[in-house]
Amino acid sequence: NMEWDSESVKSQDVFKQPEVVQERRALPGTPQNLGVVRMHDFVSKTHMISVKEQLSAQLKEAEAELSSLSAELNTTRDQRRALEGELESQKEKTSQSAFTLNDMHMGKQQLERSVKELKDKLGSAHGQSKEARREITALKETLREREEQLSGAEAALGEERETGSEEKLAAKERDLSDLRRELKETRSSQEKALSEDYELKMENRRLKEESEHAQGESEELTKQQKESQAALSRTLREKDTRIEALKLEKGQLEGELGQAERTLAQQTKQYQQTIEDLSRARSMDASALQVEHERAVKLNQDKDLEIAQLRRDAEQQASDRRDANEMLSITVAGQKQLTDLLQEKDVFMDTLKQNASDLQKEMQNSISAVKKEAGALKVALEEKEKHLGGMKEENSHLKEEIDRIRDQQSRPPPLTEPRTLDIITELEAEIAQLKVSRDTLEEELHTLRRCTEELQASMLLSQQSSQAQQTELERAHARHQQTTLNYDRLIRARDQEVSRLQDQLSESGVHSPVVQGDVILQEEKSQTLNQDNDNEKHDLSKVEIDKLVRGIKEKETEITQLNEKNISLTRQLDQLVVSREEAGKLSQMVLQKDLEIQALHARVSMATGGGHSQDVMYLQQQLQAYAVEREQVIAVLNEKARENSQLRSDYHRLMDIIQGKEAALLKLQQENQRLSTMSDPSGSQEMFKETIQNLSRIIREKDIEIDALTQKCQTLVTVLQASGGESGGGSGGVSSNQFEELLQERDTLKQQVKKMEEWKQQVITTVKNMQHESAQLQDELMKLQGQVSADSDCSSKLSVDYAGLIQSYEHKERRLGSLSQELAQVQQSISQLSTTKDVLLGKLDCVAPTPEGVADAPSQHPPPTSSGEKPREEITRLRSQLAEKEHMIRTLQENNHRLSNSASDTDSEQRNQLEEVRLVKERLEALQRSVREKDLLIKSKGDQLGHVSEALRNRDNDNEVLKQAVTNLKERALILELDGRQLKEENELVASRSREKESEFRALQETNMQFSLLLREKEFELTAVSEKSATVERMLKDKEQVRLPTFFLFHL
Repeated sequence: NMEWDSESVKSQDVFKQPEVVQERRALPGTPQNLGVVRMHDFVSKTHMISVKEQLSAQLKEAEAELSSLSAELNTTRDQRRALEGELESQKEKTSQSAFTLNDMHMGKQQLERSVKELKDKLGSAHGQSKEARREITALKETLREREEQLSGAEAALGEERETGSEEKLAAKERDLSDLRRELKETRSSQEKALSEDYELKMENRRLKEESEHAQGESEELTKQQKESQAALSRTLREKDTRIEALKLEKGQLEGELGQAERTLAQQTKQYQQTIEDLSRARSMDASALQVEHERAVKLNQDKDLEIAQLRRDAEQQASDRRDANEMLSITVAGQKQLTDLLQEKDVFMDTLKQNASDLQKEMQNSISAVKKEAGALKVALEEKEKHLGGMKEENSHLKEEIDRIRDQQSRPPPLTEPRTLDIITELEAEIAQLKVSRDTLEEELHTLRRCTEELQASMLLSQQSSQAQQTELERAHARHQQTTLNYDRLIRARDQEVSRLQDQLSESGVHSPVVQGDVILQEEKSQTLNQDNDNEKHDLSKVEIDKLVRGIKEKETEITQLNEKNISLTRQLDQLVVSREEAGKLSQMVLQKDLEIQALHARVSMATGGGHSQDVMYLQQQLQAYAVEREQVIAVLNEKARENSQLRSDYHRLMDIIQGKEAALLKLQQENQRLSTMSDPSGSQEMFKETIQNLSRIIREKDIEIDALTQKCQTLVTVLQASGGESGGGSGGVSSNQFEELLQERDTLKQQVKKMEEWKQQVITTVKNMQHESAQLQDELMKLQGQVSADSDCSSKLSVDYAGLIQSYEHKERRLGSLSQELAQVQQSISQLSTTKDVLLGKLDCVAPTPEGVADAPSQHPPPTSSGEKPREEITRLRSQLAEKEHMIRTLQENNHRLSNSASDTDSEQRNQLEEVRLVKERLEALQRSVREKDLLIKSKGDQLGHVSEALRNRDNDNEVLKQAVTNLKERALILELDGRQLKEENELVASRSREKESEFRALQETNMQFSLLLREKEFELTAVSEKSATVERMLKDKEQVRLPTFFLFHL
């Protein structure tokens, strides 16, 4: 249409040329006009030369700009490669998340199997515990029956002793010994049952701990699945919102395109009208037309460059939209797969929840669950602190970027060329991708903060439960201490009673001979009265002999009384002992001592025999053997005390380590709270969101402005072509107002280009900051690796300590075995000694009747013809025997006291030993508990290592996704290079066309010059013709003036 309009204008100019020629012919042909024309030609030629020089300078500047733009293109290619690597890492992250979901599914199946096995084990343990309880109740009932039988037998024994039947006493004593043996057997069986019950309880606790551990893992998996579901739903919503926003933007762009087409149609009409007006109004000179034509050529070249850039921008935007659509389709497919997996996980989690609810009903009160939850919370807190540190660094980087952006906005914008628009658009696309990744990171931040809050709440609950359990333990400990104090009081009271009874015994031993002596004297008086009737000659000798014999009998009765008192003391000692094991041992010791005392009394009774010195030697040897055994036992106890001190030191060391770990955990919790209070991410996140929204709005406005500028440039190109055609015709022109408007628009475009360059610099700074963040992430990875190595060292140290504890425990078990063997040997030696004593007692019983017969013979059958010297000798001999017997009785009493004291000492020592053994057992149990806790800590450290390895794998996958993104960006950069080559070819074509137009313009100028010369010649001819016509008119006028008077004269 524009070409047709230009041709019509040229035809109108051709039709109007004769009129101009006629007008110029009317001008006078003077030599001054010819000089002016020549000067005008010379000025036009010089102007053309200057224009050529300016065009060459502009070409040089354009080449320099091309070189700078090529350098910028290389930098943008490198940036695109980095961004492509980031994209590849993100893709690998998505694939890794799918793999982790599958792993979680497999782990849940394994947990279900373990939960079923634990349920079966729990059922079996409950059955075994019920059976053990039944057995314990049966054993208790049997014990009560046996104790009742014992009490009845002892009561019967007391009654029979009062009556004085010795045979019944022996039978009862045998029954008592049998009953005591049965009591020992029942006690041993009860202890075995209690030990089995304890083992069953320990197994039950272990099973409960394992089930609670499985339950905790299932709860953690449920939490992770819920979080992943929430994250996926959020991402889906965001994708939907973005798609809707893109659709809205597409509709807006289509509406704007329609409006732009309408405005273009209106502008074409207006320009046609202006062209017609300009073609009608051809009042400008050739010099002005040339200047305007040169300006139009320059503007045409500038607009061609801007049009090419705008086309590139439009093509790049179309390619970016295609890439965005492809990415959206890929993400939608991946989200569908993830939703399917999540549905399967939901079904599986419902089944797990049902199983967990069943288990929770059975296992509510457990201490191990709190410890394991504390370990898991430690791991989670460490991970969250790491994430918080990363997020803080990101926030700091974002703040620095915002400050830089503000500084750059406050600075004056540098001058740039319009060629940088394509680079800016590429960077804007990269900014959009970075925004998407930043949004995902913000979502992950929100999820992580929620997880930290939940973990803190669970930590508070666990702390409360642990505090409640500690209070309960303290109460139980206080009760235990109270019971021990009560038992100690009872034992002290019984000890005081025993000492009081011993004092009474000693007092009775001192006073009893006098009383019994009076009784014996009365009996002797009755017997002497009977004997005076038979024998009157030997009264004095018989009385003395009877006194001596009866004194010996009285001593024997004292010995029996002492034996009875010893039996009563043994009963009191049995009542004093609290534990059944100690009572059995003490009863054994007391029985052995009773047997020894009886053997000693039997030896005293047969002191008249010749084996008294041998028995004394034998007893001294036994005492020495007992002293040696006592020293050995003391040495063993010293060793046990040393081992206990070592165990205490180990226990204190382990407690210090545990306290250090707890202090570190408290410090970590305090730091986490401090960081959560200090971070306060609401303001920074809001600022970040506002900046992102402002950037997106400004980018949209710039896109709209670019579209409007492209439309304006197209219209200006059409106008310039029309103006060029008119100038080629030699009769067209453009108004100065329109050229001024074009120049103003050019200035505005330059300012916009400057602004876009500022945005480009800002984007470059953001890319640099992202690179800095990646370097920081690598440093964090190195730190994590160092922490992993430190944790591995700690775990190795703990394993070494654990191995040392196990070795020490095994060594102590061996020592205990050796001690038990030594005790068995001592018991065997004691049994051998008791058998030897029984043999000696039997021999003494056989020998005992002989001295009585010897004593009765002189009383019943005295020689009638003996002199007074023989009875005196017998009296002296009997007196000496009495003195020896009294001496022996005193020694036996002293020995009895010593034995009772030694028995009390041995009892106290045995009690101390039992207490020490109990303390050792408690310490061993505490050490076993600490070892279990260490095992749990090692397991938690292993879990931490697994989490860290998973994080490292995720980072590696992210790096691979980024590499893939870099490769994609490289491909895009190659495509852009190809586009640049095509654009260069198009520029060359445009340059060739411009050269052709310049040649056409020169030809038109030459034709215009020829037309001007012809016009000048025609003007000269017109002037000559006009002069001739003027002279002819003058001559005609003169002739007419001459003819009129002649005519009037002729008529007259």
